[in-house]
Amino acid sequence: MAEGAGGYEVRKVQLTGGATYTISLPKAWVVENAINAKDSLRIDWRPSGALRITPLDMAENKYQRVVLSCKEIHIGSLHDHLMGAYISGADEIIITAFQSNDKKYQAEIRRFLKNTRGFRDSRRRR
Repeated sequence: MAEGAGGYEVRKVQLTGGATYTISLPKAWVVENAINAKDSLRIDWRPSGALRITPLDMAENKYQRVVLSCKEIHIGSLHDHLMGAYISGADEIIITAFQSNDKKYQAEIRRFLKNTRGFRDSRRRR
């Protein structure tokens, strides 16, 4: 049984009323987030297929933007940084100081995009 952030639990999905699927929320999470009966929760269906549940009052503050500078990150660790941002739930990853003619960086970015879902290369094309 999970004891806080970073842990996990296995919950069974139940069919109620023939058309609705339900799952119970961990009591510790409900208490920690001051959730009451009939409160609304935001459910984000992530590109990875995962669901993220957020109390509605926190939902506005949960957008995560990660900025990675190629000046500060060695090419050998760029993919690891990108994956770390992805796994931590980043909604947007911005890569700065990137030379579009640098084939090594392009290859690492393509490898990341190939191995993940929900991100795209949004560089402005001329």
